[in-house]
Amino acid sequence: MIRMIFFMLILFILFFILFNNKDQVVQIHYTFGKSSDPIPLYLLFLGTFVSGLGTAVILLFPSWLKLKLESRRQKKEIDSLEEEAGQLRNSVKPPNPF
Repeated sequence: MIRMIFFMLILFILFFILFNNKDQVVQIHYTFGKSSDPIPLYLLFLGTFVSGLGTAVILLFPSWLKLKLESRRQKKEIDSLEEEAGQLRNSVKPPNPF
């Protein structure tokens, strides 16, 4: 949790610094000689961050879903095994020591 707060604080400071420098513009030159219109530097960084975040979510979603389904299946299996153990405990009478 502390790591997440620290990460969010660093991100907030980074975007605050970038947003304060909104008067700086850049022009992107593509491979085939074309170039883009000048765009503010903070928009370039923000767009890059959002696209990276979206890509990470898309790549991590299938494994997260697989783990969630596996956890649900194991929880159902544990519940059924606990119920079976409870039935067995109730049905078997302890032997008489005398």
